[in-house]
Amino acid sequence: MSKKAIASRNDKFRIAVIESPIRQVDTGRLILTSGIANQSPLVVAHILHAVKNFDEFNEDNDPYGEHDFGKITLTGVDIFFKIDYFLDDKLDCGTDDPLTAFLVLTVMLASEY
Repeated sequence: MSKKAIASRNDKFRIAVIESPIRQVDTGRLILTSGIANQSPLVVAHILHAVKNFDEFNEDNDPYGEHDFGKITLTGVDIFFKIDYFLDDKLDCGTDDPLTAFLVLTVMLASEY
């Protein structure tokens, strides 16, 4: 499995699912934790914009090179996003194949991790 292919798929998915008006695309869906969802619509929009445009991956925060986790800080608050790999959209079980997985992007306050 090519790490570049996985990173590319994760980046494309992250952008597409955030841009989708229903927060879902054929390859996966977006989940906001209650800590994020309970923010004002404007704050949520800023958070999603920052997650969508995140490109600061490096060896320290992305040791496997898959672009599946990131941390942003907005107004002093740390926010994490992570991509998990599932066998299908039922989310019953995970899979070891990120290139064919159904992806779930979760955006959360760091304090919720």
